[in-house]
This record gives sequence, structure tokens and C-alpha cells, in this order.
Amino acid sequence: MTVPQALWLLLGGAFGGGFIVLLLTRLLAREEGRAGMREIIRALEDMSEGRLDRLPPADEGEPMAPVAAALSTLAEALRRRAAEQERQAVSLRSLLDSARGVAFIGTDEEGNVVFSSEGVRELLGFAPEEIRARSVSRLFTEESWEQLAPKLSRRALREGGGIEEKARVRRRGGGEIAVHLSVAVGLEEGNRVLFYTIRDATDAENLERELRESEEKYRRLAEGLTEGAFVIQDGLIVYANRSLEQLVGAEGSLRGRPFRDLIASEDLLRVMDLIAETEAANRSTFFDCRVRSLGGGSTIEAGITLSPARLSGRP
Repeated sequence: MTVPQALWLLLGGAFGGGFIVLLLTRLLAREEGRAGMREIIRALEDMSEGRLDRLPPADEGEPMAPVAAALSTLAEALRRRAAEQERQAVSLRSLLDSARGVAFIGTDEEGNVVFSSEGVRELLGFAPEEIRARSVSRLFTEESWEQLAPKLSRRALREGGGIEEKARVRRRGGGEIAVHLSVAVGLEEGNRVLFYTIRDATDAENLERELRESEEKYRRLAEGLTEGAFVIQDGLIVYANRSLEQLVGAEGSLRGRPFRDLIASEDLLRVMDLIAETEAANRSTFFDCRVRSLGGGSTIEAGITLSPARLSGRP
């Protein structure tokens, strides 16, 4: 073997061994990279499901170390955000539960209760956990639900509108109460939810009934008076007894007419000012003025007592 042949054999062996070592090194690095990528993918899947405790190693020199470090930073940010959302949820729940005389209920699109505040215990007698997963329709009287159900399916509500109305709900044990009801659409964890706000209207209902009874009682009393009696709202006569109708010659035709039609022109401005002052001071006022006869055009002297009052809940 000549010297040149020996040199080529030696160089060939050296280069061949180096190539093999380089190839093995690259194959091992590729396998390590694949393993690291699998760890990254597994960590991303866990994070998408809310699990933030299993992250790939971020050791310096590892092929996927920069990506692993970025994932660790992202996981920490997600933890802080989740903790803040939980804090806000607890604060909101505490606020809703502390409201008195009002209950908050949320339902899914099928009408099943997904959450409720402590107010349902006060208003309805049920613990919040007792009505969870139950149909909200079971909380309303049959008549109220028949009126409410069609409104819940309207397009205006589905597109973010709301409902405001009176209703009656059932209490535990068989009773029922009047409530003011409002319904609005919202989102809870990405799902469409209907939010019901239910306020006790028992006192308001009792007051309305007492007002109606009082109005009827005083109306009967007024009909028996020989003096004229009337009620005005927004400047219009909404009630006049028979004596006043006979006095001004307008039997059966005073209701709905402007009160100013009864006052002689020379006294009109003074009387309207007295009415405004009486309403502002919330006290009775007596004054003399001339009243027109609507049947003939003559005027008569009259004394009028004005007293602020409420009719059907309005001044």
C-alpha cells in the first residue's frame, strides 16, 4: 500500500466516523425536540381545560425552554385572572345575597334555575339549593306564568331587551304573594342566561287596595253632598258629583273637561296660581271666585276649598 493510499484510508475513516457521530447527534436532538413538543402540546391542552399545574420543564439548554418559559408566564397570568374573577364573583354573590325584599334568579335557555340568591328564602320560603335545576315556571302562579311565558320567547327579549311587569309567585306551603318582576338576558360562562329580579310588592298591592276603597268611600260621600265636589288631575276634571253638574248646567258632561272652563275669565289667572301654590305647599286653600254656568253663559259667586290628594296613586 502506498503512502497516498494509506492517507486516503485514514482520512476516509476519520470523516466517516465524524459523519456518523454528527448524524446520531442530530437524531437524538430531533427525538428530544419531539418529546419537548409533546410536553408543550399536553400543557396547552391542560390549560385549555383550566388545569394550570402541569407545565413542561423550562431548564436552560432544553430545546423547548423558551416556549416552556412563555407558557409558565401565561399560566401565571391566567391564575391571577382566575383569582380576580373568583373574587369578583364572591363579592357580587355577597351583594346579591344581602339585598332585602328582592330575589335574583338565573335560568338557562330551557328555563331551569342555574343560580339564585338568598332572597328566595325570604320571599318564597325556599333555600337557594332547593330550587336549583327546577323549572322557574313552578315558582309562578298558573295565571301569571300564562301571561309571562309568551313574552319570554319574543325576539325583543332574545336580542337584549327586557320585561317589566307585575306577577304573583308561589310561596312554600301553598301561599302566594304579589311581586314586581323584571327579566333581562345575559351571559354566564359563555351561555345565554335569563336573569329574573323579583321584588316584594305586597305593601304596594295593599296600599292600592286601600286607596281604591277610600276613593270609593269618599265618592259615595261626595254624591250625597248638596255642595258641588270635584277632583282634578293634570288640569282635567276626572270626577264631579251630581250637585256640581247641576250647579253649572252640565249634567253628565263634566268628566274629562278642563277645570279652567268652569272659572270666569276675570278670575282665571288668580285661580290657576292658587291651584299651583296649593299643590306646591301640600295644604288646603279656600278662596272665592266666579264660576261659569256652562248651560247659559252667566256666572255665579262661589267659595272653593282645594285640598291636595291622590287618586289611583297619582296627585
